Amino acid sequence: MSQDNIANAIREIETSGGFAIFLADEGKNYYMQVSIQANQSQVYGEAVGNGFLADDTQLSSEALSRLEELGWSLSGSAQSNYSQIWEGVSANVVAKALAITLQEVYGWNGSSELGITVERD
Repeated sequence: MSQDNIANAIREIETSGGFAIFLADEGKNYYMQVSIQANQSQVYGEAVGNGFLADDTQLSSEALSRLEELGWSLSGSAQSNYSQIWEGVSANVVAKALAITLQEVYGWNGSSELGITVERD
């Protein structure tokens, strides 16, 4: 599973709208998700935060700092997910950002299976 698969999932919802979930590690609940409104140029992304992770799978302070360095911000309380918005960029640009985050924060190696769920509006 590669960055191309991530981009393809995003392309599936660009016109119709919907969401895509990318699950890097089901046992640890390490996931990211994006949503797009039909025919809009804005992509809203979320990266799971510690509020949704078990104590033994919490992200380290280094991983949390890396999320912020990669442009993710905590939306609301510490119990929230991290979020990022892309405006007017291609699916490839968003896919690259997601792949880097999945690798550098959540430990996905880029070639192991990545669970992908796509739901169109």
